[in-house]
Amino acid sequence: FYWQRVGIDLQQLDVAILVQPLHNAIASGTLNCQTDKLEIQASYGLGLAIARGEVIPDFYLVDPKSGIVRSQKLGYKTIAYGVAHLPVPAGFIRHTSFNNQNDLQVYLLNTEQQQRYVLQQDLQRLIHLGQELIRITNSATICEWALEIEGEGIEPQLAIAQCRDSLVAGETHAQIMPAPSSALLQGLAAAPGRSIAPAYVVCDLQKTPHLPPGVIVVTTAIAPEWLPLLQHAAGFITERGGLTSHSAIL
Repeated sequence: FYWQRVGIDLQQLDVAILVQPLHNAIASGTLNCQTDKLEIQASYGLGLAIARGEVIPDFYLVDPKSGIVRSQKLGYKTIAYGVAHLPVPAGFIRHTSFNNQNDLQVYLLNTEQQQRYVLQQDLQRLIHLGQELIRITNSATICEWALEIEGEGIEPQLAIAQCRDSLVAGETHAQIMPAPSSALLQGLAAAPGRSIAPAYVVCDLQKTPHLPPGVIVVTTAIAPEWLPLLQHAAGFITERGGLTSHSAIL
């Protein structure tokens, strides 16, 4: 439909497949570069654990001009993903009950790994990379990075899997509001920014006669057919779904 709408014939399209090497990684995450701040997320292993919402990554807020870490928060990390037939980072414990498709393996993290920050000396490498991206692009940019292991005895290499304009990617730059003194609910944030609005609990949106605009919809999960009805919502809270779910994407 889209091709026809813009006047492109099927015969004019050349199909391509993007192929990139897959190495095991000590750590991976995202680097959000803005002119006034750098936001770094990090977890052990491949980025799949963050993408699936199975871990809460460590978070670092950095001043891009001085490179000083303004604040940091320890995440909640219990597992890491790796490629089964490649060298494994030291300290990863193979979980024999969870062999995944495509030779991916789940590794358990020991107590010491869970209670320490992922990035130590490598944090400065990411800060320097973010400073360079701001200098070169002069715009908000978000990158997916990994500290890849290419072989035993070889120093981990900092690799960039994706790099895109964060505004195009749908990032928001809302004013951060002060956190309440006590939280009634706890969960994993799927998007930056914060919203304050009345909560509106919905069991089945299609059976709801009227959804008030500007409310935070609280529900079990969001189905694809709900998306047109939720354009005027201020936010979403769902019991199920990770960072790639319909609610997170919306």
